Amino acid sequence: MSVPSLAGLLSVDEALEAVRALDEAGEAWEDAEFRRLLPEGFEGADYVRVGDAYPGGIAVPFDEGKIGPDDVEQGTFPDCFLCASMAALAKRPSAVAALFLNKQPGPSGALAVQFYHSDSGGWRAVVVDDRIPLGGKGKPLFARATRTAQAWPLLVEKAYAKLYGSFASVRGGSLGEALRDLTGCPVLSQAPKDKEPCPSVAVAGTSADKAQAGATGLTANHAFSLVAGHQTPKGLVLQFRDPQAGRKGGSDWKGAFAFGSRVWQDAAVKKAIPGVDPKADAANGRFYCPAADVSKSFESFRAVPALPQAAFGHRWARRLAFGPGTDGGNTASAGFKRNAVVKVSSAAAAVFATLTHADQRGRREGGGAISYPLAGFTLLRAPKACLSSAGDCTPGTLTIGSGAEVVGVPLFQNARDVCAKVPGPPPPRPSSATSAKGAPPAALWDSSYLLVPSTSAPAVHFEYELSLVSTGAFDATLYSTEDLDQQWASSAVDHAWDRSNKGVDGFSASAQWRIDAPAGAADPIDCVVTLRQGGLASSGVKGQHQIAVLVYRGCAGVAAGTPSSHRIGTPVFSNAVEVSQRVTLRPKDFPCTVIPVTSKPGDCGAFSLTVFSPSAAPVAVARTNPAHAPAAPPGQAAATATRTTVVRRTTRGATTAGKPHGKLAPPASFPDARNQCTGVAGLYGGLE
Repeated sequence: MSVPSLAGLLSVDEALEAVRALDEAGEAWEDAEFRRLLPEGFEGADYVRVGDAYPGGIAVPFDEGKIGPDDVEQGTFPDCFLCASMAALAKRPSAVAALFLNKQPGPSGALAVQFYHSDSGGWRAVVVDDRIPLGGKGKPLFARATRTAQAWPLLVEKAYAKLYGSFASVRGGSLGEALRDLTGCPVLSQAPKDKEPCPSVAVAGTSADKAQAGATGLTANHAFSLVAGHQTPKGLVLQFRDPQAGRKGGSDWKGAFAFGSRVWQDAAVKKAIPGVDPKADAANGRFYCPAADVSKSFESFRAVPALPQAAFGHRWARRLAFGPGTDGGNTASAGFKRNAVVKVSSAAAAVFATLTHADQRGRREGGGAISYPLAGFTLLRAPKACLSSAGDCTPGTLTIGSGAEVVGVPLFQNARDVCAKVPGPPPPRPSSATSAKGAPPAALWDSSYLLVPSTSAPAVHFEYELSLVSTGAFDATLYSTEDLDQQWASSAVDHAWDRSNKGVDGFSASAQWRIDAPAGAADPIDCVVTLRQGGLASSGVKGQHQIAVLVYRGCAGVAAGTPSSHRIGTPVFSNAVEVSQRVTLRPKDFPCTVIPVTSKPGDCGAFSLTVFSPSAAPVAVARTNPAHAPAAPPGQAAATATRTTVVRRTTRGATTAGKPHGKLAPPASFPDARNQCTGVAGLYGGLE
């Protein structure tokens, strides 16, 4: 049997075939590639077969029944991100065993180890021999397992370096990448809170600022694995482990629940956290941190919501791109509404969305810089009035501000994989398009979420994969800018409010635009009217006003005496950069009038007004002047003046910039595309 090339990535079947061929040869196999993978200065290391690496020898790479976090010790190489992730995975022995396609080496010593490969969108394998390089005092040069004599950490680390082409490529790395590569599962960046269940597999990383990390006694720029979580009378307490495992000069936790603190004298705490042995725990690098202190003790936290990957039995994925006309930007950017939109509906389970860049680690020369643009997600919820009559949410016509609401804080990270959680069915909420007197029926809200992948800054172009997974059934519909261009026509104008602006109370004196039906229109027409502060080219303005759009049917202009019955909906004022309103106009509603207004008189500034209508039946938009009041409907006095009920909403934190590892900065503008991680800052090595 011929042996396929073993230099690159293999499919699972190819890897197993290669191992069988090597074993049939009946001789010990030496991977000629491996010496080339070693970092500079290590090429002359001595080797032993992994079975001879420890006194007494070991017959197999692992004993699944005895796998645990204490198996993993970081060696002399700075890859704590990987070692901590392996230790965290060891809480689930079956997940470790699943990495090995053959559970023990045959006569050749060849082992096939599989990882999730993001560029391939699936599992790929590498074949390695069972020879381990030795360092000083005859100890393994890289990862070790001196306490348990389990060989799997040494072999997984070796295979991981081959996966990415060299040890130099895994010198310092991202916590999220390692967990994703080891599990194939989505990786979230939110730490658990009190009363929340502890994630089964998670890691945390400290700041590179030695003073900041030193305040807690932890090593700076270092990764730690989550071992366990305990609900105590003092809240959720998390047990972490340092993969350097008590090394001299290493971490010495000084925070709450430090060994020797009075909290350990509390009988209720001892009962909630059984088996604590300060001396043994310290020797194994274990310490306890309250969940409430995680955000101030660690710079980043990454967790896998469920294992194994097969638990996420429902999947949806697409290859997409940010490019000309689809070049993203956050909600403060003019291009935001040209991003793709995914409408997600789930009957019960949460859906996890991951935006994945093309991997750069395997292309990293000599351990050089890794640079991913700042990208992520905005999650929206919309009243049905914001969608078309068919429930569509075509980009560009998506109504934000006075319509769709941003859920939580938009997530932007400069990481290869950015993951966001789309909750299960949204709870009933009042519609923003109603008066302040009370909430409308929940039926006015669409039962779906709108997921918008985007870059933080506009005009950043790259291809990416968008994948959605869930443990339960869900529906996902992609609306792209191609849908916008093919289905919608738009008419846009730039204008400005000046000191003569009388605000909403004097709206009838404001600039007005008339909308006329297309010739021969006999059916209702969906239109979206969008008002943007700062004008069409603006990427967001400071000191935003409370703005809204007033739409009146059946009149070619609005005067002070125009009856309120002609107005469509209730104006909702927002300080968002952009607000919009979707209206369905019947033939008898034309002509109608659109008035951009501010909530207060004297507000000044440029704005743009855009009217979207179906490309098959485009409406006509033209500037008009305030008109005399049209005739009132039967039964209403023509002299009745319009009274405007105002609902005001303040948008906070909706344009938040991301930092590495998911930390959030104050609201900001994004002037260019250079907001990205340009080095190994935030890549955890632990010895640098």
